[in-house]
Amino acid sequence: MNRDSYRKSVLSNIKKYDFHATSVLAENEDPQYTYSTGIQESQGKPEIIIIGLESSLAHTLSCIYYNKLKSGEVFKIGVEYSGFLKGCKVMFCKVPKDKLEEYMLCVPWIYEENENEAIQLIYPDDNELFSWEKGVHESIIREQPILDEKFLSDKKREKQNAEEEMSNKKIICDNHGEQKMTLVCQHLTVDGKSKALGFYQPKERFNDIQAWCAACDNELEKVGWEWNDENEAFSSIKLLCYQCFSEIKAKQIELNPEKVQLDDEKLPDDDEFYDLAGKFIDLANDLTKDYDISEIGDSFIYAASRYNAFETVMTEDNLEDNRQKIIDSFCAQYRMSLIDNLKDYEKNKENYIKK
Repeated sequence: MNRDSYRKSVLSNIKKYDFHATSVLAENEDPQYTYSTGIQESQGKPEIIIIGLESSLAHTLSCIYYNKLKSGEVFKIGVEYSGFLKGCKVMFCKVPKDKLEEYMLCVPWIYEENENEAIQLIYPDDNELFSWEKGVHESIIREQPILDEKFLSDKKREKQNAEEEMSNKKIICDNHGEQKMTLVCQHLTVDGKSKALGFYQPKERFNDIQAWCAACDNELEKVGWEWNDENEAFSSIKLLCYQCFSEIKAKQIELNPEKVQLDDEKLPDDDEFYDLAGKFIDLANDLTKDYDISEIGDSFIYAASRYNAFETVMTEDNLEDNRQKIIDSFCAQYRMSLIDNLKDYEKNKENYIKK
């Protein structure tokens, strides 16, 4: 299709549907993307661009955006909105003029004399983390570049400031004195040290200071893990000190580790991790020729703690403020690993231990 024919096709779609969607295929390291032409003309609102999603889904999102505009909805920059992608929220940022001309060639081509405007729809990763949040999957950063660099830097700074403010909040505990504040559901607060209720933490930041039980998690799952008036009332979040929080966490791991979801403490599931662990186990097995297994076991624990202390000092920039969190994390990992391995040995003892 030549230039004139394509222009006629675009204008025909705009006349018939109020906008035309253009999809650009991925090339080399540049991700695929889809953008609209005509929304600014028909609705008086910015065009939209969606980067990194399949063209059919991106086209659907463009239609949703158009229909919402048509019904009178207004979208603000940097605000989260639902109703686009199931189970997660999206956000919008402005597309700078140079990026509009680079990515959305059809817009200035069709409307040469207009002051063209566009916004980018930004979606999170599978864990509902946006590009500027810690722990976001690197594929999102690679496949969905944020066109407005200032917006991205502002969001990173805004997130960092919010995290620092949240992490610095303190509470006075009757048992432990002044401690970092944590947020825990009412069920864990009342029975967390005596009953196996489960222990679930959010996947985004602050996962070291928030937790709820399995029943609360079920309520969240019903509505796509979004908080609302009903599940907030059911959870009735309470304030606890970090030491109380850690004690409840440890007890839930002890009572029923299968109902504990600690995203920051999961063991890797790749072969390289277990191959490396196997080398230490092989060394310990060789040492049984000269040492009692209890001596080896005790030395193993000491050596692991010694190396973990070295690892922490070399990688942690704020050890004093995060000391308790780091200790709790290592202890939780050890406890969960020990529980799992004990179960494994009880089940497969005859296969593992040579007579």
